[in-house]
Amino acid sequence: MFTKTILTFTTLALAGTAISSPASATIVKGERVETSITATDLATEDGIARVYTQLAKTAAAKCGVDDWQTLSDRRVAAACAARLLTDFVQSVGHEQLTQLHSAKKSG
Repeated sequence: MFTKTILTFTTLALAGTAISSPASATIVKGERVETSITATDLATEDGIARVYTQLAKTAAAKCGVDDWQTLSDRRVAAACAARLLTDFVQSVGHEQLTQLHSAKKSG
C-alpha cells in the first residue's frame, strides 16, 4: 500500500514581518506539520475533495486561524494557512489535487 507522508514547513509571519524557514524544513509555531495520504484517498474526485478539505483544516489549525485576537492576527494566520495549504498540495504532487487547489484559490 502506498502512503505519502507530507512534511512541510512554511514561513511564519510575526507582527507583519515574514520570517523564513529553510525551504525544505517546515515548522509552524515551532511544531512539525505532518499529514498522511494514501493512494486510494486520491483515486476518486470525492476522495480528492476530502483530502483537500483535510489539508485545509490541518493548515488552518496549525496556523491558528480560529485563535486570532486582532484583525492583524487574523491576516497573519490566514496567510500562514494559505501558504501551508499550498505547500501541502505541492508536496503531494497530484495533478487533480493541484487543479482543485488552483480553482479554490481563483475563487
